[in-house]
Amino acid sequence: MNRVDVFSTAGQSPAAPISIPGASSADLSADGTTVWIGTALEQIVAIDTSSLRIRNRYSLVGLTPLPGTIFSRPVEVLSLSNGKSMVRLRQPVSWQALLALWDPASNSLTDLTSTRLYFSNRAWASLPAPAIKSKSPRRCQRFPAGS
Repeated sequence: MNRVDVFSTAGQSPAAPISIPGASSADLSADGTTVWIGTALEQIVAIDTSSLRIRNRYSLVGLTPLPGTIFSRPVEVLSLSNGKSMVRLRQPVSWQALLALWDPASNSLTDLTSTRLYFSNRAWASLPAPAIKSKSPRRCQRFPAGS
């Protein structure tokens, strides 16, 4: 989707379309002044709820938990009461994702997968891969190294 459609709460009628390329999620801030938009691109967009205009576009550098593996697409943004947001970051070339904490004041990301966990095939797996292999989409099993 390349836009966010805003509707009036009074009559549920369309209020304004806002052009945001790659829009994939929306969440209202705790104070109700901002709608945070996650995108399939490398940015998070803030919409002012009073003016229904884009307040800011935050370009993200992404996280690199392993060499050559970048997670930079904030497809889901969930606003927290402290002004920060939980973000599900996806890889540009894969459906794999990780969870991060984003601070809009500094535009910085903190990897919340401290043991380098990643979500793969609906099962959590630990990196490096030789220690754990997923045999089922619902569980992970531990195997001896080299198997």
